[in-house]
Amino acid sequence: MSDDRPETASTDIAIVGLALRLPGAADADTFWQRIRSGEELLTTFTDDELRAAGVAEELLSDPSFIKVSSLVEYGDFDADFFGIAPSEARLMDPQHRLFLELCWHALEDSGYDPARYPGDIGVFAGGGRHAYLRYIEPHYDHAEFLDGSIRGLQADIGNYGDSWPHASPTGSV
Repeated sequence: MSDDRPETASTDIAIVGLALRLPGAADADTFWQRIRSGEELLTTFTDDELRAAGVAEELLSDPSFIKVSSLVEYGDFDADFFGIAPSEARLMDPQHRLFLELCWHALEDSGYDPARYPGDIGVFAGGGRHAYLRYIEPHYDHAEFLDGSIRGLQADIGNYGDSWPHASPTGSV
């Protein structure tokens, strides 16, 4: 019996799963539908909405102030699913939590079960700079964030892109 499959180089990859969360689109299908229909994916705010959010009147009257933002909807993070302590998850940048979820959704979208797949599976993902740590840093010693067990180093790990933990629901890297 001959193998008619073409030879592949060790550098070949296949993109078989996709996940994204963008302003106005919680998944790839919604994103493409909205793009095809020409819908706006940005949110424009009224002065009343901005006042309610604490924007100063002098800023609202500034003609160079743009009252538009790109908001991404985000729900609850299942820290247990990723093997992360809830107190550690509270210290993590929300973008980091979303990043972990999207990596898992991309794997699910591929249709592969990492617990049963005999080979290696990689998830290629990227992210940008974020500044969540500066918002929580003043609270390092506050019980709500520390829960008696987490120190500044743990907050750093959950907030710097080059040191994000490689947690997975299966416990593998």
